[in-house]
Amino acid sequence: MLEEQRPIRSNHAHSNGCPRVAAPALAVWLAAALVLAGCQAVPSPLSSAAASTTGGSGAGVDGAPAPGGVVGAPAAGRTRLRFNVIQRSAPSWNVFVAADSGAFAAEGLDVEIQQLGVPLATASIMAGEIDITSLPFDTLVLTQGAGDTVAIGSEAETPIFTLVGGPNVTSAAELRGKIIAAAGPSGTSAGLTRKLAAALGLGPADYQMLSVGGSPERYAALLSGQVGGALMSQPFDLQAIRQGFKPLVRSSDVVPDLAFTVFVTTRPWLRAHREVAVRFLRAVIRANGWLYDPANRAAAEDILVQATGVDRELAAEIYTLYLQNVKVYRPDAAPLPRHLQGSIDMLLEVGAIAPPTPRPDQYLDLEPLREAQR
Repeated sequence: MLEEQRPIRSNHAHSNGCPRVAAPALAVWLAAALVLAGCQAVPSPLSSAAASTTGGSGAGVDGAPAPGGVVGAPAAGRTRLRFNVIQRSAPSWNVFVAADSGAFAAEGLDVEIQQLGVPLATASIMAGEIDITSLPFDTLVLTQGAGDTVAIGSEAETPIFTLVGGPNVTSAAELRGKIIAAAGPSGTSAGLTRKLAAALGLGPADYQMLSVGGSPERYAALLSGQVGGALMSQPFDLQAIRQGFKPLVRSSDVVPDLAFTVFVTTRPWLRAHREVAVRFLRAVIRANGWLYDPANRAAAEDILVQATGVDRELAAEIYTLYLQNVKVYRPDAAPLPRHLQGSIDMLLEVGAIAPPTPRPDQYLDLEPLREAQR
């Protein structure tokens, strides 16, 4: 997987921590997720503002009790939807905007946003404790869609990871022989790290790749001097650069055709709540368009500051990177087939999956998205 982070719940998070699990398929998914999750988490150096929510706690769609949770009524006239972000950071900016700008409310949705990292999010979606979650696309491929899970749209289309040099590492030559903090040893992160190192002229024998949680943990390892380099996403790479660490290479410059995070639910939930999924996706499409409107830049940066705890300067840097340079979000929320195929090819290349090559559409149900786009 590309990214993982410990669960940090907002004030509106459901239940008390650990989802109830009992399905064989869930064991398959958790095994894959936990193998790739990396080291024990360490505290994030950035402040943590609560993710934007539209209120409520612990209830499912239409106010039904969440398993093991607390009964909560949706706002008057709205449908409750429990959504999970795997990390309270920039890739989920469009979701925070949909909540804060009123796009969800305009679709009659009362969306509760909580945060669980990949292993707990996958367990919770399969146990019916959340309705929709963001997940890296490669998670679906690695777990073969266990639990009847399916992607219904693109959250953040293009991953942006920076390989940042550690203390006294300002060039490829100085990285040689040192440890690079990445994610799991056999997923997309491993392949991405190898390709970025190769772009610097380094072969696999020139460095040691170490699994170190997600970007917050890698950032901490970089600051401590335990590693010679770290693969990080935003805002952690930008924060490290601000503190004087040297950016060596960025993924979007070397491997542009990779998928990042997608909106995932289960096929049974989608069959029962198709209209809710359409409304959710329509709100995301509206939020994507709002983000790309330059007139909304200041307000968009305000939302990112509030939702993630980054400061104003970092928010401005992320805006330029995401919305002007790389264009991370798809205006119509449709995942690009070449990005999906690129992720599958990467997993094959590093031996994380075996032939025959799966088709991207095995993991997709885009009919609700097509309806939302009309």
